[in-house]
Amino acid sequence: MRPAAATPAPATAGPGPATVGGAALRVVLAGAVVTAVALLVVADPASRVTPWAVLVAGLLLAAVVAAPGSGATTIVLLLLAVLVLDSDPGLLLLPVAALVHLVHVLAAVAGLGPAATRFEIAALVPTARRYALAQVAVLPVLAVALLVPRGGGLPPALEVLAALAAAVLVAVVLVLAGRCRRGAGVRAPG
Repeated sequence: MRPAAATPAPATAGPGPATVGGAALRVVLAGAVVTAVALLVVADPASRVTPWAVLVAGLLLAAVVAAPGSGATTIVLLLLAVLVLDSDPGLLLLPVAALVHLVHVLAAVAGLGPAATRFEIAALVPTARRYALAQVAVLPVLAVALLVPRGGGLPPALEVLAALAAAVLVAVVLVLAGRCRRGAGVRAPG
């Protein structure tokens, strides 16, 4: 008598695509806001941070975390802009600018669904690339602008840095324009 042929095990779905939770995005969003404010306060030790300001900021932050797509995010971004204008962060403006943009991007993504939503990481990659390209384009130009002496001529080294920063900006724009012509990421319905 022959042994019975082994029957294949039923196929399992596997772990599925890698995801990140909406709650995790909200925690990173809160961390970006807190870090930006902390950098601005450190940059200007004479800042007028009162207990009432901390209370209002905490309430606004709670509103942003609870509803990232709400107007509270816009208010927080406006307040960060006012803090930048009210202080002189110097070169700390570079990470603050990157964090403000990160707050905007994270609020937009996290606001797409409730905290329990799971976002596929593969779907977030194009957004992360655009964020990185924006930083590569803007931060060198901002760094050069921060190095420009007020009320005087430019040193030759700074002129070279300005030209390089402008070249990076042009290169990024050309890369993005090439993607737009190819229709990358845009699909018509139907």
